[in-house]
Amino acid sequence: MPNRLRAFTDSIRSSLWFWPFLMTTVGIVLAQAMILLDQSAWIKRQHLLSKASDALGVAWLFGLGAEGARTLLATIAGSMISIAATVFSITIVALSLAAGQLGPRLLRTFMRDRGTQLSLGMFIATFAFCIVVLGVVHGGDAAAFVPSASVTAALVLALGSLAMLIYFIHHVAKSIQAPEVIAVVGSDLDSAIEKLFPLPPSASRKDDHLNASPWANDAGGAIVRSPKSGYVQHIDMDALVKLATEADLVVGLARRPGDHVIAGTVLATIWPATKLDDERGKCVCEAFGFGGVRTTVQDLQNLINQLVEIAQRALSPGINDPSTAEACIDRLTSALGNLAGRQLQSGHIADESGRTRLLVSRPDTFKSLLDTAFDPIRNYSGGSLQVGLKLAGAIAELAQLAQGEEQRRALLSQAEMIGRMTQALTESRDRQQLEAACHAAILALNAPSLPIDRGRS
Repeated sequence: MPNRLRAFTDSIRSSLWFWPFLMTTVGIVLAQAMILLDQSAWIKRQHLLSKASDALGVAWLFGLGAEGARTLLATIAGSMISIAATVFSITIVALSLAAGQLGPRLLRTFMRDRGTQLSLGMFIATFAFCIVVLGVVHGGDAAAFVPSASVTAALVLALGSLAMLIYFIHHVAKSIQAPEVIAVVGSDLDSAIEKLFPLPPSASRKDDHLNASPWANDAGGAIVRSPKSGYVQHIDMDALVKLATEADLVVGLARRPGDHVIAGTVLATIWPATKLDDERGKCVCEAFGFGGVRTTVQDLQNLINQLVEIAQRALSPGINDPSTAEACIDRLTSALGNLAGRQLQSGHIADESGRTRLLVSRPDTFKSLLDTAFDPIRNYSGGSLQVGLKLAGAIAELAQLAQGEEQRRALLSQAEMIGRMTQALTESRDRQQLEAACHAAILALNAPSLPIDRGRS
């Protein structure tokens, strides 16, 4: 999926209005279809349907008068809009609790929740259905018209909305629990890894150290400056590679997804400088998607930071919940283990012929993502033995999946830093436990790594 389309769908998923709007539209269309069905008198000619309704004891609905139909529809419509307002209030309270206890970064995760979006949509769609049907009910003259099938459908939707309300109450009570939030963010992190670093890796994106001299000297490049300020939400790498291939040039990116850019600062560099013109500079700028907030389209560190923030808040003196921090470490360890068997984005992206066309600024590596995940938690743990043991255990687990010396060196560095946490422990027994856990992690790093199944999902 193109990055721009992925960014658009991500913004749609993060909105509370899309699914309610879509379901309301469906409700209005359904109401019109049911009214046409009533006007065609098709139901009255279906004797089998009439017998079935008699057997089920719902024949009274088909014989409901105009006044009764109005009363039923008005009651359902009024109830639905009241329930929708209540659901909206509960949602706002849940968002406030999440922001205060788990961090404001997670508000976007709660807004993406499909259960909340569908619940709001169900209530508003039922309200819209009843209002549309209510407008065609007539009685008291020769032109009396009572859409019996539509009224029956309104009652069915009301019962469905009641079931949805029960589900919503359960869903909200479940979704604000810390383990559930961690699981949701962890699932989003796993999905982002699958999208950004699929198996097998793309053949067109590989390391290429040939012909480095044309861009080795920064003075020979032409600078493309940012046309606006904001966060880089996504970069269309394919468009930049295509541009560089067609014009036979090299584009060096000075920014990466997640960076905050000020208008007029360096966005990219083009070699050779003589090939930069207004049209190509505009194309480079259009490959960057800007916004007011960081997103998860290409910014893997943003998702990692969400789990890190939950762990940091759990370790704060006001909360002091190391068990929640351990759950965050478990999800981070799982994601890092998934990354260990993948080809991460290199600093050089080549075209189909193997020539380097794109130089990526600060590409994600196993070491950089490992440090992003574990450094803040280790520094914020305040010498917690429980957290130190969990981190050491995570290193031992990752040692079994590490591929290559670079990943092993990154894990060894973490193990050594975790070992130095013993300086903050006052009891000798606690120090011995942490030292033993770190020693076990180092031994695991010296053991052969396990083969990784490349076909796993």
